[in-house]
Amino acid sequence: MNVILQTAFEILILATVYYWFIRHLQQTRGGGLLAGFIILLIVILGGFAVILRRFDLPHLQVIADAALPALSIALLVIFQPELRLLIARIGNTRFVRSLERFFGRDLPMQKERVVNAILSACERMSKSHTGAILVIQRREAIEGYQTGGQRINGEVSARLLETIFYEGTPLHDGAVFIIGGRLMWAGCHIEAEPTHDMGFPPEMADQVRDLGTRHGAAFGLAQQCDALVIVVSEETGRISVARQGAIPKLGVGLETLRQEITQGIESQLEATKTAHALGEGRDDSATESRPFQVPLDVVEDEARTVDSGAKKL
Repeated sequence: MNVILQTAFEILILATVYYWFIRHLQQTRGGGLLAGFIILLIVILGGFAVILRRFDLPHLQVIADAALPALSIALLVIFQPELRLLIARIGNTRFVRSLERFFGRDLPMQKERVVNAILSACERMSKSHTGAILVIQRREAIEGYQTGGQRINGEVSARLLETIFYEGTPLHDGAVFIIGGRLMWAGCHIEAEPTHDMGFPPEMADQVRDLGTRHGAAFGLAQQCDALVIVVSEETGRISVARQGAIPKLGVGLETLRQEITQGIESQLEATKTAHALGEGRDDSATESRPFQVPLDVVEDEARTVDSGAKKL
């Protein structure tokens, strides 16, 4: 009885593995190759079996025994692209991503990618005098501090940030909210003003007096929560940084900006990792990477703009 159960268990495991492998292989161009390979294998092995059973051919028996490992190697060579894709899919499953988040193995790579994207975008927007507000969540939730806006839930990239803040686009006149290492919201309005003196020294009075509503809203938000707020001035191209408990830094350099962003992203990702470990993290189905889709009305507006420009020419 034990032998029967053991055999049934082994058959079940092999059948599951074969089914899973063939099912995923059929989703690639390897499906046709697999069918042809199986037919060829049946013909060759079947033919050899008939010949060897019909005639006593010991030398061919040796060749047949040696052919099985060679066929295994041929299988790996023929289906190498499909196997690579299959392994990549395994590494991108929700279970594997959960393990990476739990052990923190993906944090350094994710942090570096997000920091570089924000730094690159801020540098180029500063040179082009493109106004921008970037709100980076640290440990406290910040989604209650914005009104309006468009939910994006996309990967943070320099090109996406620059596109959002490009003058004339529907979302440029607002702030972006970066939460959990992802760009969650864009075009958000911040209804906040500094509630008390920000501690600027007297020699900076002229610079402070020239600050507009964008800086006022950003600095006010930084006083109300622990978020890191980055402001790029449309008039001067100057980059300013504000965070809770510190005097806002006006006209910071790229190295200082990198340090501030790195600290903010580290706090954010560590908080996200802790929340997932405690079972209080956000729903993976809501934050899975999905392509950014531009709303239809935005596409229509852009098409009308291009069409009117073409008529003028």
